[in-house]
Amino acid sequence: MLGRYRAAEHLGEVAFLIALCVLQGAFIRESLTFEPVSRRFPLLFATAGCVLSAVLLGVKLARPTGATEPSDRAAEGVAWYVVSLCMAGCLLVAYVFGFLPAIGLFAFLLPGVLGERKVRMRLAYAVVVTALFWAFGYAMSIPLPEGHLARLILGGSR
Repeated sequence: MLGRYRAAEHLGEVAFLIALCVLQGAFIRESLTFEPVSRRFPLLFATAGCVLSAVLLGVKLARPTGATEPSDRAAEGVAWYVVSLCMAGCLLVAYVFGFLPAIGLFAFLLPGVLGERKVRMRLAYAVVVTALFWAFGYAMSIPLPEGHLARLILGGSR
């Protein structure tokens, strides 16, 4: 019975990673339609997520179904599932709301999910990371991508 559960869990993890690679691949394709200068950040972010998902998929496929101990699996599952879900969520938020809100939300939520309980510390980290991305884009004169919602509200791209 436990063997069937592990096989189903393994298959579910493989399916999840394949879906994640497809989602991030779609975002790579979408970011190629952005202006040449403004596609750098999302293209880099989505490519890193896609490569990470592909590497994890390769590791998952190379490892036999019951290769790790249950205690190791719990710690491993939290790390890669959470980071992968947060990255996919960040891509979806970036698609809808824009790149800066997505980075701010990602920088606030990921430390909390990984165990940081101090909300002020997470908020300060999110503000600093978002400010650094904005400052870098401003200094390099790189327009950061707006989401579809921003385009609808503002009546087109600025």
